[in-house]
Amino acid sequence: MTDDVEQIAIIRAERAGAPLRRWMRACSPPYVHVVARFDQTLLLEAQRGRPLLAVTTRAYAGPFRLVVARLPQWREGASIAVTPTGLVGEGVKVAWPTEWWNPRPKPRMLTPHARESAAADLALAIARLDTPDDPFFERLEAEWSHVLAAIHRYPVHTAEATLSPLVGYGNGLTPAGDDFLQAVLVTLASGDEHDRARFRVVWRALAHHLRATTPLAAHFLREAGAGWGYEPLNALLDTLPTVPFARVEALAAVGASSGVAALWGVLAALSRETPASFDDQPPLWFRT
Repeated sequence: MTDDVEQIAIIRAERAGAPLRRWMRACSPPYVHVVARFDQTLLLEAQRGRPLLAVTTRAYAGPFRLVVARLPQWREGASIAVTPTGLVGEGVKVAWPTEWWNPRPKPRMLTPHARESAAADLALAIARLDTPDDPFFERLEAEWSHVLAAIHRYPVHTAEATLSPLVGYGNGLTPAGDDFLQAVLVTLASGDEHDRARFRVVWRALAHHLRATTPLAAHFLREAGAGWGYEPLNALLDTLPTVPFARVEALAAVGASSGVAALWGVLAALSRETPASFDDQPPLWFRT
């Protein structure tokens, strides 16, 4: 007589963020629930909604993303166990990868000339892209000089008045305003001492307003508040002051508007000084 042994299908994650590894070691209780299923992504929620994990076939890593070749057929609402070797549920195991991705961009020290050159090259690259049909971009055009001042000069309460209305502003599961702010935070966090000081100001200005957006966008903003980016964003930041158009295109390809909004967030974070002309007319890429 033989014992019945449950057959487990194993899907090996190709990449996953290092913060996920640290979290799963301390996860209590050791399970997550499937809260949403899309064509290429499963979203899983831990206790009290934090963190929000993604199992995805989209080929880029993030702090709490597992990149896989195929999605497990987990039902929405299913309870999935968090084990030392992977996520297990409904006859499928998503095994942890052998290597873990670091979500922090490389530290960056740019001379004023290199920073200005990078911003100019990025503005020209953005001008070659189509602007998504999203109300956020019209608002950014109208408020550009004030947004730059809030990012680089305003004290926290004034920065909060300018930047917090962008939380949740725009269409979709992750509104473009959040994608923009996420990129601003990650770019500042990986910059020089002045940038890091402004990162702390901007994050304080935003941290109490995350309920104004979707749970997924709020999760991504919390990641950015820890200085964590995602693969296409970090890949661009790591090349600065060089701005390869292939990396601009790769970031622009994220979502319907997310990547383009992120590009403008990088540009805003690089544009430390507000040219006087910005007070009178929109910047180059809005005028093309």
